[in-house]
Amino acid sequence: MKKTLFVLTALALPMVAQAETLPSTVPEATVKAAIHDFVDPWCQTGFKGMVENVQKCFKETSENSPNIDKCVIGHYMLSFTTKDLKNYSQKNEQEDPTKNIPFVGPQATHDRGVHYTNIARYKNIDVSNYFIPAVDSTYEKLIENRKKCSKD
Repeated sequence: MKKTLFVLTALALPMVAQAETLPSTVPEATVKAAIHDFVDPWCQTGFKGMVENVQKCFKETSENSPNIDKCVIGHYMLSFTTKDLKNYSQKNEQEDPTKNIPFVGPQATHDRGVHYTNIARYKNIDVSNYFIPAVDSTYEKLIENRKKCSKD
């Protein structure tokens, strides 16, 4: 009896996780947490600190947890910031500060994006519409912080 109950519970858990109903966009509390973890430290830690914080987020957060949203926002922040830094360094004939960081390399970024936007949590939603407002507002805050830090 106990074995049967355990097996049924184990089989039902993935179905429960997939049946989760998400709001139409990332909750504001999650956006604030992403800003706190990935944007606010920019002046002290810079790009490498952001990379470390996003890596830590993915490492410590289960794909089934609602907190994975924060990590996905961090992923997009890294992707956009990597592109900005590459463009800036190329335009100013400087060395690309992202080139020796495998976590933000094109293939790693692509693979991570494909993997995490296809997890069970996001199965029944339009992932783009879910994340775009959160990513936009977080990225705007990051740009403000980067400008502020460069003036200090």
